[in-house]
Amino acid sequence: MTVKLTAIVQGDIPAHRLVCLTRPTDADDNTIYIRLAKERERPDFYSREELKDGAEVPVTIKGNPVWMAEAGEDIPAGYSVEAGPDGKVVKMATNPAGAPGHEATIGYTLHAVKAGEVVKFVNKYKITPYWFDRVNTVVNVGG
Repeated sequence: MTVKLTAIVQGDIPAHRLVCLTRPTDADDNTIYIRLAKERERPDFYSREELKDGAEVPVTIKGNPVWMAEAGEDIPAGYSVEAGPDGKVVKMATNPAGAPGHEATIGYTLHAVKAGEVVKFVNKYKITPYWFDRVNTVVNVGG
C-alpha cells in the first residue's frame, strides 16, 4: 500500500539523508513537518533529493523495507546501523566491552560502503538485548 502526503521542510535536508517528523511550536494543526534526523533518533523517512527549508514537498510512503542514505563512515556488509550526525547512517556504536552502546538499531547494511557513499539498508528497528539488561538491572536493583 502506498500513502502520499505533503510536508513542510524545517531546515535544509541534503539528498539521501535520514528524516524525522517534527512539530514546530507555531505549527498548523493540519500540516505535517519534517526535518533532518538527529543522532540516535529513529528516522521516519529518508530523502531522495535535496529539500530546501520551508518548501512544501510530496512524501510517498511505500512500505519498502530497503532504504538508501549516505554513510557517515565506512560500514561493512551486514552491519547493524543507527542514525548518526547530519542524518547519515553510521555503524551501531559499541562500548569497550563489546556490548552494544546504544539502545536500538535502525537496520542493517546490504553491502559494504565507504563514507560519503549511499548505502542500501534494511529498515528494521530493533531494541538491543543490552538495553533490556540495563532496564532489568534498574528494576531489580532499584536504580
